[in-house]
Amino acid sequence: MTAAVFQEPSFETPIVVGQQQAPAGSLWTWADTAGIVANGGMAGLPNAPDGVQAAYITGNLASFIQVVNFDADGLYTLTFQDSQLIGASGSSKGKFTVRLDGASLGTFMPNSAPYGSDGITDPFLVRAGPHEFRFMGASSGTSLIDAIQLTFIAAPPAMVPPSTADQVSAILDEMVGHIVAGGLAGSNIHLRQLELAAAIKNLLGI
Repeated sequence: MTAAVFQEPSFETPIVVGQQQAPAGSLWTWADTAGIVANGGMAGLPNAPDGVQAAYITGNLASFIQVVNFDADGLYTLTFQDSQLIGASGSSKGKFTVRLDGASLGTFMPNSAPYGSDGITDPFLVRAGPHEFRFMGASSGTSLIDAIQLTFIAAPPAMVPPSTADQVSAILDEMVGHIVAGGLAGSNIHLRQLELAAAIKNLLGI
């Protein structure tokens, strides 16, 4: 299986001078006061941990988005390095939420400046296909984010095919009904038990 990856996870393209809100040519989609900042491009800015640029989010309406294509179902975690601006306190401290297809993967307040390797989500399940990841401001302050990665954990539990689930349900209902009514001979009950066993084996993939 090909690992799912973000394009430009460390925000090195496009090259910016100072800071640039919603930079043109980026592989990320930006909203409101979010963009890319180069080392030295903002007061109190720590150097980026991977390369010389990082993303910033300032305010509750700011966000950046990328759609990632997954070629198979899987359990993943998302990791990143994040930071406050040096000297940030009170309302100037940044906080942000990570969302997958609109559902929250967690809200994070960077607890260090410079960067710390402390950003990690709980494991989440994705199905094959495209999925939108959004980093969105959750305070009036500024958050700095860099080195975003997806880590594959495991294949998901086998999905239950609807036809198999229906088969199991129908056989169970028939067995219970007839056994209670005393209407099935032993041989017929045994046949249904075999059919049920086969259905369960198919369900479990054994």
